[in-house]
Amino acid sequence: EDECSKAKGLSVWKERIHSVWHNLKIASIETSSKPMVKVGDDMEVRAWVQLGDLAPKDVSVQIYYGKTDSTGDIKKGEIAPMTLVEERRGSAILFTGTIRYLRSGKHGFTVRILPYHPDQNSPFETGHILWASEPISVSA
Repeated sequence: EDECSKAKGLSVWKERIHSVWHNLKIASIETSSKPMVKVGDDMEVRAWVQLGDLAPKDVSVQIYYGKTDSTGDIKKGEIAPMTLVEERRGSAILFTGTIRYLRSGKHGFTVRILPYHPDQNSPFETGHILWASEPISVSA
């Protein structure tokens, strides 16, 4: 495939992202853990996501996590990818991921969705990102 057709395909994809991004929704977030975890524990995160007219291949669903400051904001967060699970709840589809807490203290996590295309230079180039509401707090 030549560069010109790749660029055209990417341009069409970006237009579609811009036109339907407002329909995306993170319907709910579930976790396998309690608010207190031990250092070294894994925590599974499940996100039920409504993609509207987009396909799962058009997005990257991620867990954003890390230590929190006194206001509960995540500082110097890390990213853990989430994987599509072939399970549906109405119009929502399930993505799962795992995070491991390696340090003690107050931590938080949230889920975000970014557009994904194999030919884009950066996941941020469309200017779109959907965050779940407030970070969920966990103490390790």
